[in-house]
Amino acid sequence: MNREIIDTEIIKDVQNEIIYQGMDKLFVTSRGMPFKYDEIIIMEATAYDLSYQSTGKYPNHPEYGITYSGTKAHPGVVAVDKSVIPLGSKLYVESLDRTSDYGFASAEDTGSAIKGNRIDLFIDDHYRAMQYGRRNVRVYVLNDEVSENDINGYSERRIYERN
Repeated sequence: MNREIIDTEIIKDVQNEIIYQGMDKLFVTSRGMPFKYDEIIIMEATAYDLSYQSTGKYPNHPEYGITYSGTKAHPGVVAVDKSVIPLGSKLYVESLDRTSDYGFASAEDTGSAIKGNRIDLFIDDHYRAMQYGRRNVRVYVLNDEVSENDINGYSERRIYERN
């Protein structure tokens, strides 16, 4: 059986277009906010606060409450191994044990015990920081801009908002 083209007609010129780009690396928060990310890392998380037990510094120490990056420690600041996550990176820290997510964070600190796939989350209450224990978390290294208003980690303000 032979086939033969009798006639051709161009109805519409072909236009190159990208329909979806990067959709495989899109994280959507529980509130429906989409963010692009570069990497996902499963990490062991611990928590710290400004107490002497956490930092080895008393309030009268000149570097008390100051992060490795030179900023003041506050909810939303995390300590990382800078060879794993670059300082200044914006992150989303998702809980893997059905507890509340830490949420948006900024990698601004380091710690002597924070090596490899470990992350230390700043919590502004000593009791809650010690109660946090060790947990596995999923850390999204974001490549989208994150508003400073969204970077709040665990804070007293968030406790009262949930009640």
